[in-house]
Amino acid sequence: MSGKKDALNKKYKAAANRVTEVERQLETVSKIRLAELLKLSKAQRLNAFDDPDLLPNERHEIRKSILIGDAPPKWQAVTWRARAIFRRSRARLLSSLLGACYVAVFIVPIGWLFYAVWRNTGQLIVASSPMTVDWRMPTGEIIRRIVPAGESLVLMMRPDGSYFFRKWHPQQGYAIAEVNVAPHP
Repeated sequence: MSGKKDALNKKYKAAANRVTEVERQLETVSKIRLAELLKLSKAQRLNAFDDPDLLPNERHEIRKSILIGDAPPKWQAVTWRARAIFRRSRARLLSSLLGACYVAVFIVPIGWLFYAVWRNTGQLIVASSPMTVDWRMPTGEIIRRIVPAGESLVLMMRPDGSYFFRKWHPQQGYAIAEVNVAPHP
């Protein structure tokens, strides 16, 4: 009977040793996994909270790391502030570049359009006396006509400073006549 008891005790000790060895291996695996998870972000740690490789003690450590947060060491606080300032200034720069793009895309063309309209709007004048004018018609032919006194003409200025009359002729379009205009002092 004692032989059976000794054999049973040996099996029990061997099983206890195997359990102890497996527990040690589980702790090692759990600690390695905990070290890997602590390097991840809070969201990733929260997703990995139910990881089967973690033991209850390591789950508690993960929970603490999520709740407490990661306070950077004091030597990193200065670099963190510098990075934050850089991020803010980068955001300001980006917003000013977007503002400049907004101006370039919308305001400049609209301003150019208003300038073109203003530049192509002539001054309405009334002929005080009859005058003979050579009109260049839209077809290219030149016709000499007399403009009677009291007729309205549009005086336009070119970018080079020269002036011309413009008159609308139905069925044909604008006729243009070169003029010499003395500038006002």
